[in-house]
Amino acid sequence: MLIGIQLVIRGQHSRSVAVTGPIHIRFRSMRLRKMMRLLATVYVLSFALTIAACSNQPDRLKKGVEVGSYAAPDGQSRAFIWKPVGSGALASTNSQAYQVWLQYTKGDAQPSLVFEGDETDGLFVAWRGPRALEICYGPAHIYRFDNFFDRADPQSQLFRVEIVLRHVSSLYNCR
Repeated sequence: MLIGIQLVIRGQHSRSVAVTGPIHIRFRSMRLRKMMRLLATVYVLSFALTIAACSNQPDRLKKGVEVGSYAAPDGQSRAFIWKPVGSGALASTNSQAYQVWLQYTKGDAQPSLVFEGDETDGLFVAWRGPRALEICYGPAHIYRFDNFFDRADPQSQLFRVEIVLRHVSSLYNCR
């Protein structure tokens, strides 16, 4: 789209000069469209990366080994320690992660991750009652912990387990 306008330029000596010529609005609108495309691309990429980062589902059992399984005194739930198998090029340089999962044994409920940490020699899990679980650990880096576990049983009754952490200077003090 070309538009012709008349431009009057006034100088220091109060002379007027008339200049008539086309102004290329198309050039500016193309630059604006390119900028909008760039911003849209950046927005879409940042949104996709955010979704990809948040879609890591830690509440799914990954490949690994069950280290120990501990039934609650009332038999309604069980806790187990899971040692995920490392994968990728950095698996040999990273310390071993340990996870504690809780599962409601009535029905077909999936287990839930309640504790995850690494840089430790291991964990001890002990039931302190039918609805109280203690996780004992030595020096560690903990990056996931839930202090309760809730499930609704088929009769719509709330089933809750309280989870407490006990930190000790050495793993041998957990016994």
